[in-house]
Amino acid sequence: MFNIVKEWAQRNCSSDEVSLFAEIAASQNEQENQARWIKNFTAAKSLMHLAPSNPEVLELVQQWMDSANGEYQTNQHLRDKMWELMKSGDIPAGLIPGYEQEIVLFMNQAIGILYSKK
Repeated sequence: MFNIVKEWAQRNCSSDEVSLFAEIAASQNEQENQARWIKNFTAAKSLMHLAPSNPEVLELVQQWMDSANGEYQTNQHLRDKMWELMKSGDIPAGLIPGYEQEIVLFMNQAIGILYSKK
C-alpha cells in the first residue's frame, strides 16, 4: 500500500505538497480522521437517492466543506487539488476510507448548488 501511495503522490504532487500532506497527517489522529471519512461517505451514499439540491444533501455538503476547510486550513490549493483528484477517480484504494468516485461526483453537484445560492 505504501508504495502505491508514494507512486501516486509523486505522480500528482510536488515535493512541497507531499510535505504538506505529511504535516497534515502528523497533526491529525489517524483513527479519528479515518472514522470521519467513513462517516462522511456513508452519510453521502445514504442520500444519493435524493436530488443534489435537497436540503439534507446541502446540509451534508456544508459539513464536508467545513471538514475539508479545517483539514486543509493552511493550504486551500492542496484541498482543491485533492478534490479534483477525488473527482477524477485517481485515488489509490484505501487512501481515503469509504471513498467512492460516484459519491464524490454526486457531492460535487451539490457543492455547485450550495455555492450558487451564496
